Amino acid sequence: MSRIAATLGTSQTLSMSGFAEAARHHRSVADLDDLLVALTMDGGLGGQALRAGGLERNGVRAAIAATHAQRLSALGVIADSPAPDDSPSRRTARCTWSPRVLQMFQSVPASHDFSATILRAVLDEPSGHVAEVLARTALDRAELERILDAAAAAPPPSRPSGTGVLTGSAGTHVAAAIGAVWSLVSDPNRLHEWAPAVGEPARIDEDGTWLTTAPDTGPDGRPLRVRDGVRRQRWRLLDDDEPTRVVWAVTYPDLPRANRQHLLLDLAPSAGETRLHVTVEWHRTVARRPILGRLLRPVTRWATSQGARSTAHAITEAFR
Repeated sequence: MSRIAATLGTSQTLSMSGFAEAARHHRSVADLDDLLVALTMDGGLGGQALRAGGLERNGVRAAIAATHAQRLSALGVIADSPAPDDSPSRRTARCTWSPRVLQMFQSVPASHDFSATILRAVLDEPSGHVAEVLARTALDRAELERILDAAAAAPPPSRPSGTGVLTGSAGTHVAAAIGAVWSLVSDPNRLHEWAPAVGEPARIDEDGTWLTTAPDTGPDGRPLRVRDGVRRQRWRLLDDDEPTRVVWAVTYPDLPRANRQHLLLDLAPSAGETRLHVTVEWHRTVARRPILGRLLRPVTRWATSQGARSTAHAITEAFR
């Protein structure tokens, strides 16, 4: 994956998580606090470094709340903040980044692990807000930078050779025990709780597969336009190796020539919570002409990566 593609993918993942955090606090503008929380959930080196230093999502939230409370108290202000909204109906469609975060995203260079790059920029942010938040945690900035440096110096993981199947992947951190995450993603009755393409509880078919339909609205509340033939889906559980792997196959009964999708969910324990890696594979059901296949390959590759990121984010949100 190119540096630009990796940067765009991580930026989108952080935006989904950051906007969700802002909406949780009834805000339409996401700022440094929301970006820092989003980084604790990221699957890249930035998120790994924060968690390796003992700094996870709820710890960051507590430090942020204490920082704001102390500032208000110093001004003689006592105010009750609205309770966070953790309901699935919370909307993020109108969320955007604050000008200082947007400037940060635009000013840092593209990199193969953008979460580490943006974390370093957050640490150097001139207002000193993030440094003040970190001072309320057990993670010293010097130690965090040491962990980042060590992670950056490590050799990249080996990648399997190509198989001809188009794939996209995304990693994230889920704030729940591995058993709870596995129970969610392996249960066909709960597909609608985490799969972005599923809009209602699945119903079992005679052949043991599960039939579902696409949602009419997106997570942001806007109506969705679903292409003819893909509204109905057939889900088949291919693997359920408890508690580390779940593999689903998705086909479209009204569009038999459509590609078959495999959704691979790999789980690993991480400090009492879960490291999740999502892989989306597209398997061709009919042969395409070589020229057409080459033309459509970038679009399909983008769609698989987008599907992996959306699925990883949805599973994270299920345990918010």
